[in-house]
Amino acid sequence: MAVTVVLLTVVSVRAHAQDVRRDDRPPAAAPAPKLTKPPQILESAEPEYPAEAAQAGLAADVTVRVGIDDKATPTRAEVVTPVGHGFDEAAIAAALRYRFSPAELDGKPAAITIELTIHFVLVLAPPADTSRP
Repeated sequence: MAVTVVLLTVVSVRAHAQDVRRDDRPPAAAPAPKLTKPPQILESAEPEYPAEAAQAGLAADVTVRVGIDDKATPTRAEVVTPVGHGFDEAAIAAALRYRFSPAELDGKPAAITIELTIHFVLVLAPPADTSRP
């Protein structure tokens, strides 16, 4: 008669939450990109003076937020605080015609958003000299 002996080993482990070692420090974040060269305006565009505003003798300063891609091309523009009377639309149209040098982040050309202010000043033509015969 053959007898088979089975040896069974049971290991019991208890784990408690307080036994787990925690690293309370958050993982290190990647450093934020550094602006190494801001875009420069190479050529501004003269805005078209709104006819309604010119007839009313109005002037305005319009701040425009301009998105510039990594090749320095303006891709979008929006007015920060609208002033109305056609100035907003004229400022956007002019801002999209500006030419810039590329911005650089960490020494590499990069897309960026800037704000610029376009000044609308009504210049009246001097009166004609009628003193000469």
